[in-house]
Amino acid sequence: MIQNKDFLLSSYNYKLEENLIAQKPSNPQHQAKLLVCTNKNNKYIYSDKKIIDLVNIIDSDSILFFNDTKVYKARLKFKNKKTIRKTWKEHIIQDGEILIYKIIDNQTFYGLSSDDKNFKPWTSIFRNKNIKIISKSLRSDWIIFEIVGEKLTKFLSREWEMPLPPYIQYNKSKEKRYQSNFAKDIWSAAAPTASLHFTKLLLDKLKKKWIKTEFNTLHIWLGTFKPVFEKDIRKHQIHEEDIIIDPSIFTKIAKYKSKNKNLIAVWTTTVRLIETLPYLRKSLKTKKFSKQTNKYRNNLTKGIIKKESEIIVSNIEIYWKRYKVSTRLFIIPWFKYKIVDQIITNFHLPQSSLIMMISWFMWRNNILKTYKYAQKNWYKFYSFWDAMLIKNKLITNNE
Repeated sequence: MIQNKDFLLSSYNYKLEENLIAQKPSNPQHQAKLLVCTNKNNKYIYSDKKIIDLVNIIDSDSILFFNDTKVYKARLKFKNKKTIRKTWKEHIIQDGEILIYKIIDNQTFYGLSSDDKNFKPWTSIFRNKNIKIISKSLRSDWIIFEIVGEKLTKFLSREWEMPLPPYIQYNKSKEKRYQSNFAKDIWSAAAPTASLHFTKLLLDKLKKKWIKTEFNTLHIWLGTFKPVFEKDIRKHQIHEEDIIIDPSIFTKIAKYKSKNKNLIAVWTTTVRLIETLPYLRKSLKTKKFSKQTNKYRNNLTKGIIKKESEIIVSNIEIYWKRYKVSTRLFIIPWFKYKIVDQIITNFHLPQSSLIMMISWFMWRNNILKTYKYAQKNWYKFYSFWDAMLIKNKLITNNE
């Protein structure tokens, strides 16, 4: 029996009317509603604003951290396409679909399929006479595919569709809106959606107020949408994602913290990136290229043991003078580390790892109260439209 409700999956459930699920973003996107949650005497007070109001809400002592990953077109549909199986038997896919879970390189990717029978190991799916996709092996959750005849990135840009979340009705016109204005590093299967609100106009206004911005990269894979099924959420096997950062990030954060700057993470992926850094730094101390990082004077690794960092951080390598690392950080209530001071995020799906992350920051009982308030005041939920700014983490759970 689970004693603490914070670890119980059912504690993260809530009901939502379908008409509150946004099907398209506001136009312009900085006119979306913003629910500001301010900590006063260990209790959140709400105020209804718009995204553009961030210019007046955020002061010059704040640093906005963004995820500059770029979304690739990850959905490929098959209609009456010829396949040849391992036995050389020809088969026609009447209606099928592949969704990229994670890109490995320019020829190989992990994919989810609409029907595993159509994509048995060593099945060749012919897109045209020159290009084919080979299903190489089945895993428990995904299939390994290889593309032959063309580089994957070129094929994606021409043939595939943007992977809008399943609760959004697909329309090609929505694809352009599902990409941030500063997206740079293409390798993600989903957008850091709170970033979609930051139009060029808003970014220019923030710059004129001397509000500093930092851009780092975490590539989002479809595991971010994977439901949590474990009754005890601590048993959930969180998905892995890649972070690419400049080594100077450690010095910058140490400097910001020493000057009491306000670190604001825009969307949950940025929270995951920043809160992974202490574990990465701990791991770097044992690596052959750690001399550079050891000169950084900061206190990021206080209280972290080596074994923790080895579980959370893996595949560390140098990538164009930046660190490339995989993170398995699962942030839930009672998670002990905190670099982030404030969070800008959308309203998340029930029983998802994302709502659990936000519950770590403002506690589970408060997130559910906040979502009730948002519904009563007609905020639009999920990837498109409205957002919330959580100002300062509560010290204790006041449930």
